[in-house]
Amino acid sequence: VPSAGGYVLWESLSLLPVTLPQDVVARRHLVAEAFGLAVEDRMRHAGAGGELAVGQAHLQARRAQLDPARHRPLPSAPHAEGGTTNVAIVDAEGNAVVWSSSLGHTFGAGVVTEEGIVPNDGLSLFARPGERRHFGDANAPRPGVAPAVSLAPTLVLRDDEVAFALGASGGEHVPTALAQVLLRLGTERPVAAPRLR
Repeated sequence: VPSAGGYVLWESLSLLPVTLPQDVVARRHLVAEAFGLAVEDRMRHAGAGGELAVGQAHLQARRAQLDPARHRPLPSAPHAEGGTTNVAIVDAEGNAVVWSSSLGHTFGAGVVTEEGIVPNDGLSLFARPGERRHFGDANAPRPGVAPAVSLAPTLVLRDDEVAFALGASGGEHVPTALAQVLLRLGTERPVAAPRLR
């Protein structure tokens, strides 16, 4: 089961047509609309015990809502990044790992163990009842669920071989940042190019 961030990445890319418009404004609009729909779904279902997976019927219904003439305001998310590290490694034999770790906030739980480890404050990612922060009631603490996180370590395979290994820091913006890098693969600077937020 992917993290909530992995879900947003997957749904965003799944909503887009195989061939994006050539016009830059039309392309950016379509990508932003797909991000908005995926983030809305995350806000509605995040923390639901890993039940974020949806079928083709859901994707078709959401694709029908992509309107090239209308802007859907993107749901706002706080940007409080400061404690995420991502490492992507591919060795000479093609073995790959993408490792993402987050303290939750800049100094995690605010303590350091005797061994020098800074514990995360991941429980702060749960929402309190009635609170929209961190995606509302669907992300409320209860038995059997973990808080929604934006981490989305990603391996891209081509013919059963690792083609790309990537991940990111950036809080709630991780999945949309990764989606934009993936959409730009094959261009000169897929990581350094400006991004929609």
